[in-house]
Amino acid sequence: MDTSARPRPRRRRLPKPKPRGYGRGSISIQDGAYVATYKSLETGRGARRSFASEQEAHVFLDQWYAEKQRRKLWTERGGMHAGWMIPAPVQAPALVPSPVRRRPPAPARVTFGELIDGWRAFKLGTVRATTWRNYEPSLRALAYYLGDRRADELTETHFIKYRQAREKGLDWVAKTQIPPLKPITINQHLDRANAIFEWATASSPPLAAENPVARLVKRGNKLKAEEFEPV
Repeated sequence: MDTSARPRPRRRRLPKPKPRGYGRGSISIQDGAYVATYKSLETGRGARRSFASEQEAHVFLDQWYAEKQRRKLWTERGGMHAGWMIPAPVQAPALVPSPVRRRPPAPARVTFGELIDGWRAFKLGTVRATTWRNYEPSLRALAYYLGDRRADELTETHFIKYRQAREKGLDWVAKTQIPPLKPITINQHLDRANAIFEWATASSPPLAAENPVARLVKRGNKLKAEEFEPV
């Protein structure tokens, strides 16, 4: 049968995205998707990311802009120690004034969800599409269960409880029973959390004081994967 005359399916025409303010990134339509264009906070170079909907693109750029403003504020008030200076006590003119003591800058007060988004943006362009398809389920799950918590308040216990809940098939957010995950999949989730905290603690300025997942991903502390013998 000759199918050469069949018309090609037309690509759905997407509505024109709403414009964004100056410095807040932009959204365009390319290849049937909404593409967010912005400057990487790590390299300062232009970066792009595709989304299925305009709303997702706006949410991503809003989070990116919030992190951009937070880092700017950090630089102005904390990064240069201007906000951490303790005034020297008043001395008589004949005395030598005491040296000004400075507190070390504390880690930023960000949520774990913001760390996940920051790490995703940092890795954008360096990870293959097939690898992202493997990463995304774990990133979405971590954001769903722990994303609203302050990063500096998360402890190893939080991730142990996360591991136990996913192994038993418990959704403590919706308070429902869900299909449990295999140990090897749960280990992959914690590997992603470990990579995120390693990036956050090594950032300048640091976005997290410590890595609460470091011990759980070491050999001997992971969940044991099921072994099947051939029949």
